[in-house]
Amino acid sequence: MADKVVEVTQKGYFSRIGNSFKGIVFGLILFVVSIGLLFWNEGRAVKTAKTLKEGKTAVISVPVEPINGANDDRLIHTIGMANTDEILIDPEFELSRNALRFRRDVEMYQWEEDKKTEERKKLGGGTEEITTYEYKKVWSSSLINSSDFKEISGHDNPNSIQFKSQTWNAGKGTLGAFSLTSELIEKIDSFRNASLSDSDYETFMKANTGKKVNRIENGYYIGADQSAPAIGDMRVRFTEVVPQSVSIIGKQFGGTFTAYQTSAGGSILMIEPGIKTADEMFASAEKQNSMMTWILRGVGFILAWIGLSMIFAPLSVIADVVPFIGTIVGAGTSIISFIIALPISLITIAVAWLFFRPVLAIMLLILAGAIIGAGIFWAFKKGAASKIAS
Repeated sequence: MADKVVEVTQKGYFSRIGNSFKGIVFGLILFVVSIGLLFWNEGRAVKTAKTLKEGKTAVISVPVEPINGANDDRLIHTIGMANTDEILIDPEFELSRNALRFRRDVEMYQWEEDKKTEERKKLGGGTEEITTYEYKKVWSSSLINSSDFKEISGHDNPNSIQFKSQTWNAGKGTLGAFSLTSELIEKIDSFRNASLSDSDYETFMKANTGKKVNRIENGYYIGADQSAPAIGDMRVRFTEVVPQSVSIIGKQFGGTFTAYQTSAGGSILMIEPGIKTADEMFASAEKQNSMMTWILRGVGFILAWIGLSMIFAPLSVIADVVPFIGTIVGAGTSIISFIIALPISLITIAVAWLFFRPVLAIMLLILAGAIIGAGIFWAFKKGAASKIAS
């Protein structure tokens, strides 16, 4: 059994050229997708910002009880204890909890393949690809298919996991006089470790798992020795969302909450653990919107850069007849792709602003024009002064 396998393959010059031209199509697709993503993202950001702004002006804070019917269809903010009478049951481990949510997380010790490829250019335009496959043992929550490994022998994983990760959610709950729907309960993610009693452990020990079972923090270790895990060993841990104080913003609909539709086309339904004011909740949502906007802008730009690099890739491959020249050309096309992708991304965002934020976009364009005009005037004036001096 080898925990590292090295494979060397050769690629001819004309084969590489053919593949690079095929990559142009995929590069064009990436580039078009990047433009669409950037444009859509600005619309999403504006829609979300307008939705939150409208919500901030419309929301009212009310007590959790009694329910005031006059507030029906209004956007309300309230704070209270989220509770439920339901008992959530894990039938396989015979565990039951009075909780809003109950989760079983399962990991299995398995082999994992790590593939790395290094390309070396050869005189004449061909390449030598050195692919290294390394195998290591890891804890994974999903089943790793070892039949796809380069070296299967000695790296076999089980074909199935005896126990799988699963989450149970209460179907209904209460918040003072209000009722909580399962949709709202699923939004509460403040999980904490669930404590297991001696009787919980003893009950599971009676089950026929086929392996030795040891108790660990908030769960079980299914295997002979947790200090020396073997392939197929499992770690099973339990967490729960217990009744707790929460803050919620949504439309009052009878005795419960639903999404509040705004004139901007968005909707508002927020629930957070702890005691939060309406202003704090809206500030958090605005921060998330801003963060998501910048993340997607970055993704859009990178997709455009990669797409253009793939479009220009044949140039460097053709120049690879002499490897160091191909390397120089490759670096140059990457820089050119960056230089082109950046302004195109900015222009796309600006065009989107003209569509979604016309006033702001026009002001920015006027400012940009003024700056460019000032620069041209300064350069012209300096050039004229130099002529006079000479």
